[in-house]
Amino acid sequence: EPATPEAKRYRRSFMSRMIQTTPAMKGYYSAIKNALLAFKKVNARTSWKCETFKQGRKTLCRINLVGKNLCISLALSPEAYQGKRFIKDVSKRSADTPLLVKVKSEQSMNLALRLIAAMAEQCSLISQERAYEDFCLPYEDDEALLAKGLIKEVTPGGGDVDTSSDQPQEPVEE
Repeated sequence: EPATPEAKRYRRSFMSRMIQTTPAMKGYYSAIKNALLAFKKVNARTSWKCETFKQGRKTLCRINLVGKNLCISLALSPEAYQGKRFIKDVSKRSADTPLLVKVKSEQSMNLALRLIAAMAEQCSLISQERAYEDFCLPYEDDEALLAKGLIKEVTPGGGDVDTSSDQPQEPVEE
């Protein structure tokens, strides 16, 4: 009997999810990233899973996209903000950034910006003059992102598909 064609499954990087998210989420991300980079010696590093903001060795914030939500983990104590909407305690998963804010709207983005200001005060960060930068990336389809290496195709077994060689491998006989 013929094999049914399965839908292709992909493992998406943080950058690919940012490229394919809604314009509103891109705007929230841009505002939050500008707020974090407005402090002296704060650097951003993008990995496969998230974007991390550090000052020296101290991790201040992690930004991730989960589903349609922008998740911001901050180096703040979650106990001080218990009961607030959009805030979650993730200290078991992430000890250095235990407070998680899910940004879904303008209201939750403003809360995230207030929390960033509170974290900056707590960590004695010094603000600096910096021009607002637009970090929104234009939308690209899966094929373009696959070609750039921002998406990896997943095999039915769970591993990544090796797309480096187009030639089928011949079995080696011993």
